[in-house]
Amino acid sequence: MIARDADDPKQPYGQIRYRLLPSSGEGLSYFMINHETGEIKTTTSNLNREEADTYELVVEVRNVHCLHALVCKTV
Repeated sequence: MIARDADDPKQPYGQIRYRLLPSSGEGLSYFMINHETGEIKTTTSNLNREEADTYELVVEVRNVHCLHALVCKTV
């Protein structure tokens, strides 16, 4: 997940933070996000495509001054 802020990233108002939010599926149980880089990783090696072939993740992207956007991602 990559988000960009037009402000200077060296200043607090240009720094971005990521967070996974609860969604209707089980995405939070199997995935984590690096709050500084937005990199999404699995938290388990036991994902089973026969049980679930997709997971919906809801990502909140926010700058330090609390302006935010929500993004839904299916993985």
